[in-house]
Amino acid sequence: MILSKNLLTPALKEGLRLSQIGLTLFWVLAIFPVAFSILYALSYSLGLIGYLNDGLTFEYFKRIWQNNEILPSFILSFYISFMSTSLTVFLGLLITTGLWNSMQKGILSVLIYLPLILPSAVAGLFVYLFLSSSGILSRVFIKLGFIQSMQDFPALINDPWAIGIIVAQVGIGTPFFALLFSQIFNIEKLKDIQNLAYSLGATKFDVFRRTTLPILLLKSRHQIILSFIFVFGSFEIPSILGQHAPEMISVLAIRKMGLFEIGQKPEAFVVAFLYCLVVIGILAFSFKVDKK
Repeated sequence: MILSKNLLTPALKEGLRLSQIGLTLFWVLAIFPVAFSILYALSYSLGLIGYLNDGLTFEYFKRIWQNNEILPSFILSFYISFMSTSLTVFLGLLITTGLWNSMQKGILSVLIYLPLILPSAVAGLFVYLFLSSSGILSRVFIKLGFIQSMQDFPALINDPWAIGIIVAQVGIGTPFFALLFSQIFNIEKLKDIQNLAYSLGATKFDVFRRTTLPILLLKSRHQIILSFIFVFGSFEIPSILGQHAPEMISVLAIRKMGLFEIGQKPEAFVVAFLYCLVVIGILAFSFKVDKK
């Protein structure tokens, strides 16, 4: 025991030192920049710093609320994030559970990676070229006789329901979740669990509902939340495919930041600060639920 203690002590000390270094780097490289950015946005939105710093004021918070921009933007962002994440997870589950064997080898195991290499702007442009009133799909419908002209094609781009944005986000996110679920499927040995359940007389629906689905969702819950936050704060796709009013929260912030009217800049920081609060609230809620 004495020999073992003497051998382990230097290793434990080295491990403790490395963990302290890692924690310090985490605070310096991750926590501090985020905290500083939030504090800077709050200070700018309160008129304490910046070109228009005339002292503490809540004028910019009142102005953006009175303009009736911030609440519709948050509602639209939540709607798009919820729909995109829900459809992405649903399609990822369908692909994994229905085509699991094909994802292990063959052409699907290669093609599933291709959408992941597309930048968001390219994905948004592709959806625009495909779903716009003058796009590929409308021309195919005209050729098939479903519609008479491009004006008859339903509005799927820059529309109130944000269909184009959701399609683009789902197209990017589905392969990721299919691969994630497939990895969980392998790690948790769900195939063996399913075969055991079948041997005990369970139906396919019962196996999916009581074993496969709960395990996949439980193990991927953090990625699902992060996917929601990613879509919530996305910019490229909404700026290409979204309508002008209301806008997603990131597009609203960037637009106000880029306007030539300098009086709009503090409002951009108000939007950014409120966005940070919402994201922190989502993360805090998820951690609280996770502890339970």
